[in-house]
Amino acid sequence: VSRRPPRGRGALAGDRLGDGAATARRLEDDPLPPLLEVPSAAPPLPEMDERTRVLTEYALSEVSTGRHLLSFIRGRLTSLGCRPLAQARDLADGARVRVAGLVIARQAPASASGFRFFTLADEDAHLDLVFRPAVVTRTRRVANHHPLLMVEGTLQNERGRVNLVVETVAALDGDGVPMVDGGTAAPAAAPPSHDFH
Repeated sequence: VSRRPPRGRGALAGDRLGDGAATARRLEDDPLPPLLEVPSAAPPLPEMDERTRVLTEYALSEVSTGRHLLSFIRGRLTSLGCRPLAQARDLADGARVRVAGLVIARQAPASASGFRFFTLADEDAHLDLVFRPAVVTRTRRVANHHPLLMVEGTLQNERGRVNLVVETVAALDGDGVPMVDGGTAAPAAAPPSHDFH
């Protein structure tokens, strides 16, 4: 049978019949010394280079106030034959081009008859990608799961509206190196894309 404490007497949450009176814990009775005296000086940490700082910001908050991730690997992308997106947008209709960027949006509208639409971003521009149904099927495993893609295809440049009709897709790791068979996990610390279905 439980008893309520008499009115006017305070009771601690969780008190049970037979519990002793609550007492403050005495730190000097601790068997181990404290790990850190408080207040204590901040521990010395190594300086972060700019790329590490940007990657850390993306990992913690999905945004960064620093340079764009692709600016750190632009040399590697150039050696792979990738044009910056701003340059690709200035090419003539029908030009064949290879580009790379972070996927910031993926769209698969039910009304699009199997077509998919991505948007890539690099340091200076965005570029819309069009995936025909056959290409969607062939590239799904890589295109749908990696934040950093290298794509090749034909440019559509009509009255200021620029799209790249994709033919091939490769996943890149965080250093801009093509991943064999698309790898098994997202390779780069990057913000997630906005995916619409």
